[in-house]
Amino acid sequence: MGNGLANGSDPHSSIPSNAEQEKGQQQPVATSVTATAEERRIYAVTDGLRSKQTARVYKSTFSEFIRYLQNINLRILLDYRHDVIESKIISFLEYLRDIRKLNYWTIQGHYFAILHFFDINDVYLNTRKIKKFLPSEDNESYRGMDRPYSIDEVAKILEVCDIRERVIVLLMVSTGMRVGAIPGLRVGDIRKISEFNLYLVNVYANSRKDRYYVFTTPECANAIDDYLAYRKRFFEEIKDSSPLIRDKISIDNPFTSRVAKPIGVRALQLIIMAAEKEAGVLLNNSRHVMRTHGFRKLNINQLDRAGVHFSCREFLAGHKLPGQDSSYVRATEEDRLMEYRKAIDLLTIKENHRLKTQISQLQTQHSEDWGSLKKEIDQLKFCIRAIGDELPYLRKQELQQKMLSRLNSAAADELQQDYQDWFAGAVAEQKRDYFKKERESREWEGGKGRNN
Repeated sequence: MGNGLANGSDPHSSIPSNAEQEKGQQQPVATSVTATAEERRIYAVTDGLRSKQTARVYKSTFSEFIRYLQNINLRILLDYRHDVIESKIISFLEYLRDIRKLNYWTIQGHYFAILHFFDINDVYLNTRKIKKFLPSEDNESYRGMDRPYSIDEVAKILEVCDIRERVIVLLMVSTGMRVGAIPGLRVGDIRKISEFNLYLVNVYANSRKDRYYVFTTPECANAIDDYLAYRKRFFEEIKDSSPLIRDKISIDNPFTSRVAKPIGVRALQLIIMAAEKEAGVLLNNSRHVMRTHGFRKLNINQLDRAGVHFSCREFLAGHKLPGQDSSYVRATEEDRLMEYRKAIDLLTIKENHRLKTQISQLQTQHSEDWGSLKKEIDQLKFCIRAIGDELPYLRKQELQQKMLSRLNSAAADELQQDYQDWFAGAVAEQKRDYFKKERESREWEGGKGRNN
């Protein structure tokens, strides 16, 4: 892009000639071009920003604007009349919209970076006029056409990932965290919850305003454990201050492999781009899924499908709760974990991990059902023993059969057989007692008749 612009081939680069610049400076904002002690300070586009990620994005997008203007000096740019600056910004937005075919949200990001630079340098522009040249967000080409990654697409991407890249993908899918949060993660920011074989991850842990926590799936937790064990094999000393995702380990250089540096946002984006290309995912429809952010959208959609409570879902997404909810909703970590567990199956990518989770759930449920059934059997035994002798034998047998029919369950065949054996013995004993009493009664009646 830079070469074409330098040769004057860009139809939208309305860069004025020297004469035009001199004309444009007839009413300058600052009359001096050379740096003197009396001149005001020129603030960089990253000044005044609290978020490091926002600063990185603004620096990158504003650099594109400066390159479009053929690397113009910032002081000269600020000395232009306001209407000249506005025309340059509009020309740049048209270039992004019509030539590069960028979507609404990307162009808006460039617009905000440019506007911030001029605002912080006390150059106030006619933003109402400039906004008219942004693409319409209601246009189907720019809004509502994107979708999250599918589970099958993520599975294909994982097939071509190495041990580090696998953690990156699963971390974004299972937690839904923004890609800009990953470089700041440290090993001390994660805590293993052994009962469910998953991790709690503190996101933006050093930020009092933005910090929150999320959970991983057991599949992601296993990938993290494997990755950390892999790093230890190359003699890296894992500490709480170590980056959770580090730069690539040099196998041939053990000295550099011991010193871990956190991975950068751009490196993360390039990793996902390369993995998509190698896996053959989204080759023809790359604009339909927002790269890296598509994992976040997948996470939030799966939480919604699983029926996770809205306030819990918003918290796990790092969103501010609406209205006064942030002041009054005080859900505990256990409450949010219970809600998150509803979506673990939907957020699990590999089928074998999903099956393991289902088997574990079935075993837990079977154990609970088995205990409940055994308790019910004990209660039925007590009821049967409590049946008084005053009831006729046939009536007792009918009542006992009704109780036994409640145990007719495939899940309790073994217990039912044991109970039937016990019941058969009890019935036989009752028969003997019944016939003995009948015999004694007849003998008594016969003896009474002879005596008469």
